[in-house]
Amino acid sequence: MIQQEFLSAIKNLIPTSISFTEALSEILEISQDSAYRRIRGEKALTIDEIARLCSHFHISFDNFLQVNKNIVTFNYASLNTQQNFKDYLNRILEMLQKMQGVPNAQIIYGADDIPIFHHFNHREHTAFKIFYWQQSVLNLPEWQDKKFAVEEIEDETIQICKQIYDLYQKVSSIEIWTDESANSTFRQIIYYWEADLFKNREEMRIVCEQFLEILQNIEKSAASSFKKTNFQLYQSEIQVGNNCVLASFGNFQMVYLRHQTFNVMTTMNLDFCNETATFLKNLTKKSLLISGSSEKQRRKFFQAMYQRIEKILKEIAE
Repeated sequence: MIQQEFLSAIKNLIPTSISFTEALSEILEISQDSAYRRIRGEKALTIDEIARLCSHFHISFDNFLQVNKNIVTFNYASLNTQQNFKDYLNRILEMLQKMQGVPNAQIIYGADDIPIFHHFNHREHTAFKIFYWQQSVLNLPEWQDKKFAVEEIEDETIQICKQIYDLYQKVSSIEIWTDESANSTFRQIIYYWEADLFKNREEMRIVCEQFLEILQNIEKSAASSFKKTNFQLYQSEIQVGNNCVLASFGNFQMVYLRHQTFNVMTTMNLDFCNETATFLKNLTKKSLLISGSSEKQRRKFFQAMYQRIEKILKEIAE
């Protein structure tokens, strides 16, 4: 039973275009017939095979043992180098790729900040966020003593971000925002402006204008309850406290929790995922749905953000 659950979870991590049997055969360096026998439960996985699969897919076997429900195993990768940061983006991209075309695939996002995906549709704004995260949050040494300029960010990294944005648009999602969710981006822009960390005023103006467009596009999606698939937006008066993301597709679930401002811990522990799903569901019940027909409340919610951006743009122009 445990082996079947383990292999079933792994199957969900493999793109649908790739044969699970072939993938298992290649990773474990066994014949396809031997892989079939393991999938059917006719032959038990060895400890070495379990370790190899866990290492390859970055998961913990503890999640399937369920020996003690009070113990939850998380995966964690430190973002202490530029390459680690790029790997982090690629992991987001890979997860969204796996969710494409899967029935009932959904992301529920309890948003202390604006969900990361939304920031990746405009080159200058994407570059600014990446620069800020690496310099001011992760404190990577090579980014210190630099001022922001778009050319500081590799085209490859920006392209990965754009792919993340495009794929997120195709995944059904529920987002729960508060009145504070946009504040971190406002503070980042203002801090860089006041600290003279923009190389030129024009790029700051573009970053602000693109942030305005990002919010306008989100409002449009909320108005129709649709991006390229279903989209629901809630306004919560209860502070979320931390970014909490539940991704689910097929019989697979994973929770992402923010750690140390930007780092992320993940788990597939079934009990933890179910409790998180219950928490997010209860949070939506206590929140106001502002997508769909709630035009007055939605307009009021976004108008407050637009006014802040317009104030910044006016100050830049002076």
